[in-house]
Amino acid sequence: VSIDGEDVDSKIVSALGLGLGWEYRFNERVGLDLNWFYGKHDVSLGGEKFDSTKFMPVTVGANFHLTPDKNVDLFVGPVVGYVFYSDLQNGSTKVELDNDIVYGVNVGVEYPFKDKVAFFGSLKYLKASSDGALRVPEDIPTRALVTVANPEVDVDPLVLQVGVSFRY
Repeated sequence: VSIDGEDVDSKIVSALGLGLGWEYRFNERVGLDLNWFYGKHDVSLGGEKFDSTKFMPVTVGANFHLTPDKNVDLFVGPVVGYVFYSDLQNGSTKVELDNDIVYGVNVGVEYPFKDKVAFFGSLKYLKASSDGALRVPEDIPTRALVTVANPEVDVDPLVLQVGVSFRY
């Protein structure tokens, strides 16, 4: 986290999440991959837990299957998408985060074990950034908030996916 050009000690804790994905294969080597993920992550500022945020990217990418006719199918490809964040709040201090574009790379493996069923695993590295607004109460009786800083939050998650795929 950077506030007015100064880095602030911060950490976003890893968490388990849920996701859905779909791949359309144009041929045995090239596919279009669409994914949605949901994760809730604790955020620490200055070594103390501040709040939790929801990190929800929707991504689309090209998968290039390197070994489609082997027992294990390796694939790799670029990813682009849009990420949704929930705002952070700790007491009367609020950090509003803007949703933003995300990009990255995907590598994975698929292991077919039946005619149209396979196990898969993939690793996505995503690069995301969010501009925000740090808001504190200006007037306690009315609870009106005033922006006192505009932090930039960089999020570089490594997303591990494991699942079962079905061909139809």
